[in-house]
Amino acid sequence: MIIKDFVPSKYTHQIQQGKVAYKAPSNIALIKYWGKKADQIPANPSISFTLDACATTTSISYSKLDGKRTN
Repeated sequence: MIIKDFVPSKYTHQIQQGKVAYKAPSNIALIKYWGKKADQIPANPSISFTLDACATTTSISYSKLDGKRTN
């Protein structure tokens, strides 16, 4: 990947409201790698498994303020 892959393009319109959600499954490390090489690269592999049925879902809803702020 290169730097331009991380830089967003110019906004062409404003989004007034919306919702974003992401689901992340649990991952259990059975055998964790030991040791690291340069640049924090693992020296040995690890063994893990993912629990698709045990997941965390995070979401956020948003809308543009009309200039009046309420709590």
